[in-house]
Amino acid sequence: MTNFEKLCAEGKPIFLSYDQTEMIRRFSLRSDEDWLYPVYLGEELRLNRRSGDLFYADGREAEGSVLLSVFDFLCRKSDPRPLTGRMFPSGSLPGYGTSRPDDIGLHAKHALALSGRVEPLRTLLRSMGGEDFPVGDAAARFELFPGFPLIFQFWEGDEEFPPSVRFLWDERTSDYLRFETLFYIMGDFLRRVLECLPSRKEPLP
Repeated sequence: MTNFEKLCAEGKPIFLSYDQTEMIRRFSLRSDEDWLYPVYLGEELRLNRRSGDLFYADGREAEGSVLLSVFDFLCRKSDPRPLTGRMFPSGSLPGYGTSRPDDIGLHAKHALALSGRVEPLRTLLRSMGGEDFPVGDAAARFELFPGFPLIFQFWEGDEEFPPSVRFLWDERTSDYLRFETLFYIMGDFLRRVLECLPSRKEPLP
């Protein structure tokens, strides 16, 4: 078992130790006797209330990164402070000390893979439920969880600068998510984008 698999296995009993009635109240979760229905990046999932197993609507088991992100968001000892609406890049988010991911370096390979595909990327972001955001060559605002925003920005490269990707988060994100979870979420988002984006007509340089 890898460390990541161990983390996922340990997360399930931790989730089960929390008051699910309080989770439902706090996050206005749809629920029934057997399942909670959290929404992650616009997609409703099914979370088993007795085992902690997480599934997509089509029955596939959710990836470990999705599982840990959902658990981290839901498992709160008390109500977090309300979001402010002031958005910050990952590398300058308050509340994380020096342990903050730098988007530009972290996502360099993903940005290169998106280069030359601005128009199909804009179309895809809208189809994923994104709301056009004015800053960036292709940029959109999403609800990561209901009421919890995430902004994705992509800039095409030129002679002076390489293509780049950036994510913006509410300044109180640290009240809701650990910094490790930001890596999971950004990875999930970019993986989905690259899986759904039409194939490029020309190979990468």
